[in-house]
Amino acid sequence: MEFGKLHALDGVDFKLPPDPPENEVVLESYPPCAQPRIFIGATGYNMKPWVGKERDFVRHYGLQFNTIEHNTTHYRIPDEATVARWREEVPDDFRYCPKVPQTLSHARDLGVHSPELPLFCASIAGLGDRLGCCFLQVSPHFSPQNLPVLERFLDKWGPDIPLAVEVRNEAFFQPTAAAQRYFSLLASAGATAVITDVAGRRDVCHMHLTSGATMIRFVGNGLHPTDFERIDDWAHRLADWCAKGLRDVYFFTHEPDNLLAPELALEHRVGPAGEVDRHLGACLVHRQQEAVARDAALVAERASQRLAERQRAVLDGVVLVDVQVARYVYLEVAAGMFGELVEHVVKKTYSRIEL
Repeated sequence: MEFGKLHALDGVDFKLPPDPPENEVVLESYPPCAQPRIFIGATGYNMKPWVGKERDFVRHYGLQFNTIEHNTTHYRIPDEATVARWREEVPDDFRYCPKVPQTLSHARDLGVHSPELPLFCASIAGLGDRLGCCFLQVSPHFSPQNLPVLERFLDKWGPDIPLAVEVRNEAFFQPTAAAQRYFSLLASAGATAVITDVAGRRDVCHMHLTSGATMIRFVGNGLHPTDFERIDDWAHRLADWCAKGLRDVYFFTHEPDNLLAPELALEHRVGPAGEVDRHLGACLVHRQQEAVARDAALVAERASQRLAERQRAVLDGVVLVDVQVARYVYLEVAAGMFGELVEHVVKKTYSRIEL
């Protein structure tokens, strides 16, 4: 992801901005949610350097993460057979977040008069309960002056298909009435405002909530130490939002060339010192429940053994490059254990993990 990329991070203030006051109003407009859902993933599953059979990438990816920023649909509308295969290859609680085709998102009228709009909606509806939140990324030239176009698009959009919108034009992030109209428009349509956390454009990390969900595109810097510090901050902020009523979180990690994105996604999935687990653990999927030791002492022993092994974690024959063994063990703990046991194990084992 080249947008907002910096080669030097000196002087970048990565502190998350405070919440806009409108967030409270948005969250209060939704009924209480006893168990918010947390979806964490990367932006692809078929990187060539990830060793293994390419046809199995989706299945193995789905064992580790419960969502994906599905960029394939940005370039072509999938046929019925392809959508059916996607649906069948992942667990029941997995959610695809398809990207709206560029023939729509970068058209001057956002394709409101194009037959591709209903065709795309009909296609991805085939994902059924594996469909998460679609993702519209408009052109950087799309400005607040184009809001009537977006309004027409939202009117045409399938009412039963969740949608998130990402804008990049700087005018949307100024303290102006026009910018505020953008967030109000999304809120009135029940659409989600994408939040992008990237070094070179801190303004797009706006923290606005416009629906009962949020979609965060987190852009790391090659696993720089600040990547993990920022993940810590997000764990706290998401816990706070969920406590106030946020229903769904979609968190996508980006890294240079996205080869390291799985490692960062694993880090956020479990959270430093178990932060995500303590606050949101009930929302995480039980991906490897049967494979995880049930006894805390045994888990600690396994972690110690794994730390001595090589630095590439092999999962059913697929090597996820650059996923540290220590984090893989930590993932196993978090994926299968919750509550007090997780806290105990995390406190005992996390100090051993070299970040």
